[in-house]
Amino acid sequence: GRACGRAKSAPGGAGRLAWAPLAGRGLATPRRGGVAPGGADRYVSRPRGRGATGFGFGAEARRLRPSPSDRPPAARPPADRPPIPKTRTPFRMLSGAAAMSLDNAAAPFAAPGQAPGDDEVLPFALDRPDIRGRAARLDASLGRMLELHRYPRSIAGLLSEAALLTALIGQTVKLRWRLSIQVRGDGPVRLIATDWFAPEAEGAPARMRAYAGYDPERFDPEAPVFPQLGKGYFAMIVNNGEGQPYQGLTPLAGGSLAASAEAYFAQSEQIATRFSLAAAEQIGAEGGSAWRAGGLMLQHMPPASPLMAGAPDGRTGGSGEDGLLAARDVAEMAGSGEAWNRVNMLLDTVETHELVGPLVAPDRLLLRLFHEETPRVWPPQKVDFGCTCSPDKVRRALHQYSAKDLGHMTTEDGKVTADCQFCGSHFEFDPDKLGFEAEE
Repeated sequence: GRACGRAKSAPGGAGRLAWAPLAGRGLATPRRGGVAPGGADRYVSRPRGRGATGFGFGAEARRLRPSPSDRPPAARPPADRPPIPKTRTPFRMLSGAAAMSLDNAAAPFAAPGQAPGDDEVLPFALDRPDIRGRAARLDASLGRMLELHRYPRSIAGLLSEAALLTALIGQTVKLRWRLSIQVRGDGPVRLIATDWFAPEAEGAPARMRAYAGYDPERFDPEAPVFPQLGKGYFAMIVNNGEGQPYQGLTPLAGGSLAASAEAYFAQSEQIATRFSLAAAEQIGAEGGSAWRAGGLMLQHMPPASPLMAGAPDGRTGGSGEDGLLAARDVAEMAGSGEAWNRVNMLLDTVETHELVGPLVAPDRLLLRLFHEETPRVWPPQKVDFGCTCSPDKVRRALHQYSAKDLGHMTTEDGKVTADCQFCGSHFEFDPDKLGFEAEE
C-alpha cells in the first residue's frame, strides 16, 4: 500500500488532493479530499463477500461520485466555486466536550433540521480496507433532548457526545429493539443515560432520548468535564423485548467518551472501532441558539474473528489503559494494522465544522476524507426525539413498594407524583392503587 499523509481543508472549505514525494522513499503520498486520479471511475461499487447489499444494511448501496465543489480549487473554473454565504454566524465549538470560542465565518445559521444530513445516520462502507462505518448528525432532535434541563455548557457537550455515540451504534440494531448507553461515575457528574429506540417499521424514524445527572454543588463548569465523572464504567445494554437484556461493561478509559466506547468494542466485542465526535452551540445573529452535533464511526471487519489469546509478537494484554485491548491491537491481530492505521490518519484530519455542518453534507465529507477507499453509502436512517414513558410503566415501577413506603412518597395533596427526566412528563397517582398491597 501507499504511505498516507495528512492535509487540512483547502481555502474556501473544499478538500483538495495533493501528491507529494515521501522523503527518502520516492513514494507518492495520497492526501484527503478532492478527486482521485482517474475521476469518477475510482468510486466503484464492489461486492465484498458479504452480499451485494454490503454489511447487512438491508438496502442497495449508492457509490459516491464527486461534484464540482469536491474538486481541488485549482482544477475548477472560478464560476464553479461555491458562493460564500452572506449570513455569517458565530459558533461556540465543543470538541471533546472542551469549550472554546471561535467565529466560524463560513457557517450560515441553519434552522433546525433543514441542512443536508441533519437528524440522520448515514451507513457507509470503505471497500478497499474492508471497513464499515456510519456518519451521524443531530440537530433538532438534539435540541429536544437538551431543552428540558438547563445544563452547563460542558455537560451539554458531553451529553451531545453520548447521544451521538448512541445514534452511531444504535443504527445497527433490529426493528423494535432498544439500545441504551449508561455512563456512571463517582464524581460530580454521576450519570449519562441515552436510549435509542429502533424504528417500528421500515422507513419509520428512530427515536432517541438523553439525560445527564450531576451535583451542582460539586460540579466545576470551568474545569474539563470528563474527569469529573471520576471512576466508573461505560455500559451498553441491548433489549430485544424478550428475555433478559444483553449488557456489557468496561471501565471508563482514555479521557473521553469516544475513547471509552472504543475500549468497549475492543475489549468486549473484539472489533477495531474508532469514533470522531464534535458538538457546537450555534448562535444566531439575533441572539438565538441551537445545538448541533456530528460524528463518524469506523469499524474494521476482519475476514474471520481473530484469536484473542495474545498478540502476534507474543505479548499478552492490550496496549490501552490498564492493559485493556485497544482498536489497533484488534486490527493487528487480524493482520490489517496498516490499512486501519491509514484510514485513521485520514480521519485525524477532520475538522469540527465539517462534522457538525451545516455546509458539508455527510456524503461529501466521506469523499473529502476517504476518496481513495472506494466509499459506498446506504439510505440514511432518520432520527427524532421520542420517549416511551407512560402511566402504566410508572405503576409497574412502583409495584415493588409497600403501602408504608408509598406513604413517605405521598404529597400533602394526597398524591404520589412522578416526573420523567427524559421528556418532562408529569404523572399523579392515588397511593391506594399503587404497590403490591394496592386495592384490587
